[in-house]
Amino acid sequence: MSLTGAVLLKALVGLFALMATLLAAHVCAAWRGGLRGAMLLSWMSLTAAWAVSQFMVLLGAPLGVLVLGSVLDVLRAGFALGLILVSIRGSRHSRAVLVVGVALVGLCLISIALHPRLLAVFQLGLAVLLLSSVEQCWRSLPRSGRWAEKPLCLALCAGAAFELYVHSEAAILGAMTPGAWLARTLVACLAMPLAWLFAARMESARVAVAASRSAVMHSTALIASGGYLLLMSAAGFYVRDFGGQWGAALQSVLVFAGALLFVVLAASEQVRARLRLFMARHFFRLRYDYRHIWRSLTQRLAGKTSFTEAAQEVIISLAALIESPGGVLLWVDDSGRFTPRAQHDCSVFGKLPAGLARTLKERDHEVVRLGEDAHLSPLTSLIQEACLLVPLIRQGRLQGAVILRAPRIALELDWEVRDALKTLALQATTELCHWQAFDALLASRRFDETNRLATFVLHDLKNCALHLSLLHDNAKDHLPKPAFQADLLTALGELSSRMNALMTTLKSGMGGDGHQAVDLGALLTQLIHSMAMQSPAPSLHVQDHLQVRADVTQLGRVIGHLIQNAIDATEPAGRVWVNLTQDGHEARVDIHDTGQGMSEDFMRDKLFKPFHTTKPNGMGIGTFEAMHYIQSQGGQIEVISRAGEGTTMTVRLPALIDEPEQAQVAA
Repeated sequence: MSLTGAVLLKALVGLFALMATLLAAHVCAAWRGGLRGAMLLSWMSLTAAWAVSQFMVLLGAPLGVLVLGSVLDVLRAGFALGLILVSIRGSRHSRAVLVVGVALVGLCLISIALHPRLLAVFQLGLAVLLLSSVEQCWRSLPRSGRWAEKPLCLALCAGAAFELYVHSEAAILGAMTPGAWLARTLVACLAMPLAWLFAARMESARVAVAASRSAVMHSTALIASGGYLLLMSAAGFYVRDFGGQWGAALQSVLVFAGALLFVVLAASEQVRARLRLFMARHFFRLRYDYRHIWRSLTQRLAGKTSFTEAAQEVIISLAALIESPGGVLLWVDDSGRFTPRAQHDCSVFGKLPAGLARTLKERDHEVVRLGEDAHLSPLTSLIQEACLLVPLIRQGRLQGAVILRAPRIALELDWEVRDALKTLALQATTELCHWQAFDALLASRRFDETNRLATFVLHDLKNCALHLSLLHDNAKDHLPKPAFQADLLTALGELSSRMNALMTTLKSGMGGDGHQAVDLGALLTQLIHSMAMQSPAPSLHVQDHLQVRADVTQLGRVIGHLIQNAIDATEPAGRVWVNLTQDGHEARVDIHDTGQGMSEDFMRDKLFKPFHTTKPNGMGIGTFEAMHYIQSQGGQIEVISRAGEGTTMTVRLPALIDEPEQAQVAA
């Protein structure tokens, strides 16, 4: 054998030994107790250890490793027989086989030190006994249990049959040939994946092996890729050694062609789809892993922020089930017609038929292949490569449908494909309905915010109208007076500023910028001056010049509402006064009046609630707006009042004590 061939042979044996070791380790880690599981993992562990010892002998290990390998070989044969006997225990045949098997294992262990021919004879007897036991086990199995037991029976039967051939040759020739010795290792390792598959299928083995579809898919692809590369390498070495003077050139061309073919096949979606279908049909009881597809859709939908994004992920998930490139999602609008709401790698070329919803309802909302239904066949000309229609149902009502493009491979629309599509579509429909309800709720909240804003503006307009009415009434008696004219111009300027602030509020909403340092003393002075013509005229006492962070227009409006309420609740002979003090880290504005006051029931049940007021012509909006805004700025409003004795309303806001920012107050 050439040096290159020897290296490849050692690499192949090492690769197979590594595979057997990994599979045995997986089964050992997944064992959950039980005699049958213990026998299975013992046999697999001994087989893996024996394969490793054979590889070490191939690398030039000492004689002791060869003897240890022989002992492991006999023990693994004994545990293989024991694994079958556990399945058929209780019968007369099993007891006889157990006695004979124990005797043969003992004789084989003794023969290791005597003669190779004698060892081959006893191992031949073990192989015959194992073959007969496998046949007895298979015949005793019910048809319902053969699907799970088949991989193990195939693995043991194939291994025993090869052992029968090898040991028969060794018994005749007196020793095992090098080729047969090496082939035994490879054949034993090839049976290990079948044993692992049995562990994944058989629950009674008490081995919790979870045969992940993606892991099986990737492992199979990796093994196939490795085998392909080894084959191409061997072919390249062969061409170089026997190609004469053109050998090196032919080797380069062959390696390039093989690499190019490998890349083309690995990048092909159709090849991967066919491989997934092959694995699902031949390695698993069910074609789909429902836990995986449910979790995948949940993860896809979890991070979406709109109906359209969620709908696109629904298309991708449903298309992945049947290896389809994409599709389009149709949703029923308010008029009962289907409208395209999302698409993935698909296009709609025309207007959808009006009776599509009724047509689907007549077919009991089933998954439909478009080419097989005459009433739905027009969709194939309206939607790119339309092949399959999946209805989206919630609580028996048709909400929409997903039309998928033709899959990359031939699709058999059997019960399992239909059930998987319907299960995924049911979950997707629930999520899409939630998004639809969320959009409707968001629109409703926007309308509510608009209505609330209009109510607040209407309240401010009412106050402006009252001020204009007051100015008009006073002008009849005092217009010729120069002092009144000056006050009138000042009041009209202030009203103009308030009207402009209202227009700004309508444009930008209720929030304001909220990022200005406001001098409360200056703001209160301005408010008191604007109300000086009212009766009773309010007074102001400022103990500390404090700053707060707020929108100056909004803050002036809400505090002005509270002062105006105190004036309206007080007789002209009464008194209204405002104090500004510092209370810890808070700015405190106390608004006192000697007016009619409020009852405890009114303060508990109606104060700060919209549309509740004690004023005959009031709207009950000012205090609600004041509470809403002050709380949004991190403050609070406190009220002390007694009926007939007056009211004290306290506004607390976080003060800017050490911030050297320039305070801003409306002009």
